[in-house]
Amino acid sequence: MRLKLVPNYDFNPHKEASALRDNIGAESPRSSEPLPLAVAKEAKVSYMDDDHLEDEDLVFLDNKGEGEDESQKEKLVLSEDCELITIMAVVPGRMEVTTHHLYFYDGSSEKDETEEGIGYDFKRPLSQLREVHLRRYNLRRSALELFFIDQAHYFINFRKKVRNKVYSRILGLRPPNLFYFG
Repeated sequence: MRLKLVPNYDFNPHKEASALRDNIGAESPRSSEPLPLAVAKEAKVSYMDDDHLEDEDLVFLDNKGEGEDESQKEKLVLSEDCELITIMAVVPGRMEVTTHHLYFYDGSSEKDETEEGIGYDFKRPLSQLREVHLRRYNLRRSALELFFIDQAHYFINFRKKVRNKVYSRILGLRPPNLFYFG
């Protein structure tokens, strides 16, 4: 006999648990303490030399009080050419990292219509950045995957030597909700 579905009027969406998972309602355990330099030095996908951060990249992780003096002003930290990799397209563009936001500017000549509008431009606050992963794209260690607390994610491909610099600059800004890196 087929079971009849009955509506559950006492449903609990567990919003408190979701807020704790996304570090919205609760204080993040990593937000108060700085990222350990040893962890950032060993950021790698595998044991290959390409995934180690170089000395010039680590300079930005050592500066702890860099953005604390002028917290209201947004300063450009890094601007690099890159590609936004989507399921259907590879979008050339430019990634800009500032003290408060991550920007991607669509550089393609024909801008496709997307859910957010025309083109793949985006502006995301660093405070919503949850995870940063070093990734491979076309068998090269040249990509980053960025995850945000609202479940959005972006897969961005750089030139080979640029990826580690972008990664170290983002970690050097110490986003408050950064939960996982590496």
